[in-house]
Amino acid sequence: MNKNTLIDHHILDIIQNQSISEQKDLQKSLQDRGYSMPQATLSRRLKALKIVKIEGIYTTIKGNSTSLPSILNISCSDMGIMVLHTLPGHAQALAYFLDQTYVRSSFKAKRPILGTLAGDDTVLVILKSKKEIQEVLDIFYEQFPYLER
Repeated sequence: MNKNTLIDHHILDIIQNQSISEQKDLQKSLQDRGYSMPQATLSRRLKALKIVKIEGIYTTIKGNSTSLPSILNISCSDMGIMVLHTLPGHAQALAYFLDQTYVRSSFKAKRPILGTLAGDDTVLVILKSKKEIQEVLDIFYEQFPYLER
């Protein structure tokens, strides 16, 4: 996933999960997630993503639902299992994203993640071995820069 696509996912996630009435608020939310974007660039991204202001709040036009689910926190076991917590109803989308990106893609040459199992708000990430925990944490911190180490 390239950087622009990743930022687009974050923009969509923020718009769909927060009431954003000003672009500066969206810029702040992106900055909290580790991304800085000039207002003119953000304005162009909003137009490309079909995000409009309706009744004073930015919202997506129907049919645009490619947001990347947020990870609220991460816990790791000593056995090579990670537990990701997300918002209710978002775990399956997050697990699908992780499987598509890190298990079934060209990334599998390294393949530290064997697969995922999702509930409603929890995703289990099964690693090849406990030696991969730090590598996968680094991947998640890069993919989701708003996470605190």
